Amino acid sequence: MALSPDVAVLGWPRAYPELFAQLDDRQARALHNAISNNVLEGWKPTRDDIADQIDVILGRITDEELFARAIRRA
Repeated sequence: MALSPDVAVLGWPRAYPELFAQLDDRQARALHNAISNNVLEGWKPTRDDIADQIDVILGRITDEELFARAIRRA
């Protein structure tokens, strides 16, 4: 799925285009905003963190699995 040009240029989709390509524009913009807000609070997301967030959005894993993965990486 190709993101529209106005979404594709946002910071996080631009940094990880292969991950964000799985999302539609609405999902990609929402995830970009969520990541950006959390970064302002001190979060330093990795590629794996973002991939896990996308897996939740796409229904591949549950929130509980997301948390478990994050704890294992910490």
